[in-house]
Amino acid sequence: MKALKRIAFVAFLVILVSILALSVSAEKESENTVPERVEAVSGVMGSLTWSIDDAGNFVIMGNGAMTNYSFFSYDMPWYNYNSNIKTILIGHGITHVGDFSFVSCYNLTKVQIAATVQSIGSNAFYGCTKLTTLMLCDGLVSIESSAFNGCNYLYTLALPSTLREIGASAFYDCRRMYSLTLNNGLETIGSSAFKDCDALTAITIPDSVTEIGDNAFSYCDKLSSVTFGKGAKKIGNYSFEKCTVLNNVIIPAGVKNIGHCAFAECPSLTAITLPDGLETIESSAFEESGLKSVSIPDSVTALDSYAFRNCDSLESVSIGKGIETMNWYAFAKCDNLTKATLAEGLALLGARAFYECPKLCEINFPKSLRSIGECCFSYDNALTDVKLNDGLEAIEYSAFSSCSGLVSIYIPKSVSTMATQIFSNTKNVTVYCYENSTAHNYAVTNSLKYELISSEPSVAVNDVVATVINLHDIRDIFIAKGYYDNYTLVNVNKIVRITEAKLAGATQYSYTLPGSGDYTVLIRYNDGTMKFLYTEVSVTEPVFTQNNLRLNVANLNGIKVIRTALGEHKTAASIKRTEGARAFTAKDVLKDKTEYTIQYREEGLYTVAVCYENGYSVFYKYNVTKKTPVMTREGNKVIFDSLDDLKVIRYARGEYTTSGDIKRAEGSVALTANKAVNGKITVSLKAGTYTFCVQYNDESYNYYTVVVM
Repeated sequence: MKALKRIAFVAFLVILVSILALSVSAEKESENTVPERVEAVSGVMGSLTWSIDDAGNFVIMGNGAMTNYSFFSYDMPWYNYNSNIKTILIGHGITHVGDFSFVSCYNLTKVQIAATVQSIGSNAFYGCTKLTTLMLCDGLVSIESSAFNGCNYLYTLALPSTLREIGASAFYDCRRMYSLTLNNGLETIGSSAFKDCDALTAITIPDSVTEIGDNAFSYCDKLSSVTFGKGAKKIGNYSFEKCTVLNNVIIPAGVKNIGHCAFAECPSLTAITLPDGLETIESSAFEESGLKSVSIPDSVTALDSYAFRNCDSLESVSIGKGIETMNWYAFAKCDNLTKATLAEGLALLGARAFYECPKLCEINFPKSLRSIGECCFSYDNALTDVKLNDGLEAIEYSAFSSCSGLVSIYIPKSVSTMATQIFSNTKNVTVYCYENSTAHNYAVTNSLKYELISSEPSVAVNDVVATVINLHDIRDIFIAKGYYDNYTLVNVNKIVRITEAKLAGATQYSYTLPGSGDYTVLIRYNDGTMKFLYTEVSVTEPVFTQNNLRLNVANLNGIKVIRTALGEHKTAASIKRTEGARAFTAKDVLKDKTEYTIQYREEGLYTVAVCYENGYSVFYKYNVTKKTPVMTREGNKVIFDSLDDLKVIRYARGEYTTSGDIKRAEGSVALTANKAVNGKITVSLKAGTYTFCVQYNDESYNYYTVVVM
């Protein structure tokens, strides 16, 4: 009995396979063979009439909607003539093209749809593999799911201005479509709407589109450019997955969500700007893309797992302050990632967030961070010196395991939980920690090298540079000139306040003091306690000697540059930017000099900045004035007084504008200071016009024209 059942079952399988083979053979023959000329046929569909002429032209006329059918429905009036249809005209008055109406019309090449048609039903032209011409009119509102799925000889598509919705898979697998014009007014692009449209090269999504469905343009192998309109709010899951040549994407400010795998496996996408206002980057959104750098704006609050995993070209990443949790594998296996900048606000680094990033060598840990997840930095061999943030509480299993280059790590007192195997196979690390802290006990228990840190801050001065060391869990630092023992006086007299943000986790800070004197350094900690430090500074001050158009500057040992310019300035940089500014450097005119005289030509208020190599700078205001004699006349005599520091008086008959012209004039006379009597020089002149120049040693020049009758 059992043997008979087995024989019957085998016979059934043989018959079934034979039927399927015949079915496939018939389908291929139908698909690839152009039918012979047939007799015309016609019929009715409710209030509508249809006909197919002997050339294969299908026409349907009347008023109202066509009937919806199911796949290969035998109730469809023209079912037996599908392979004969070459062109279709949906006439005026028709409002809806029914579901599955023309599915698998293998020889259909042209479709013209009247302006009265408002919707094209699902699968209406599914599998019409030879369709090349599609004429749509204004009035059409929706193209439903799979309406033109598999029409792989449809080369171009221009959508009417009235269209509002493209359904799921509507143009899926239209592999030869190279030109697509999406109309302004379109609102929804359904899932997989243009998936596998291999010939598309560029897409502009109009402002009216608010939703881009899952897989909408995935696997479009030649798509290189996408421009989103201003109305887009969400880029759906897999929207552009495996668009392998996509290299130009402009995302507008209105986008709030980038979906799962939206740009995954887009190796040509090397740059993208994520807009302010973006809120969510879902899992694997850019996994295996070609991005070289990423800057995540502060508006992003969710960065999901695998978001940028396996981005082999990624070199740097900056995380905005809106992200509290970086989920697992977010940047794992980014082979060329060297720098990660994490903003304040981040509380949790998830498991394997930076797992196997072998070139990562620069990363900061914000004060807000509380936990580092398991294997977070495993196999990050370029990490050498790590300073964890004060305020960190937990380090999970294997967080820094197999980091072959890690030689030092600072673990703050705030860490209270340390899991097993944190430094497994990280053989050269030294743990820097505080005595009796969790890290100290962990290092002892696990036979790790460690060094204990002194917790007391101190200040040291080199010339005018004060350096404060052993800074941990700092709120801010004040430096004030003078000796003070309470916060109020320090705050009133402060020179500078250095905030926690400015310190950026540094354990020491240097500041250039403004000159000699006593200084108070006040350190305020996050727990509310304060520490007062005191220091004294003695520096060599420059000495200024005024001489009208000349200014002598002495005590220039260690000088870097002297800058001067007309006007009042507070910084050397401001002087440098001023038109007519002058600079004297230690590399040229000041070389081996302990003093220098600046020669001015014009009167006015000038600022002089004397800048030393140690960072000390002195600013001096100098009101430049010329030396001027007192001139009087008595008949044909000219008398000059106030001649201190006189160099020469020149005069000659005639009118001249320079001392050189006077000197070269015929009959020129030069009178030096030794001609003065009682501090005055008197000149007797014959009738005529004369020009005088009174010149002082500071290069002050004074010109006078004298007429003697």
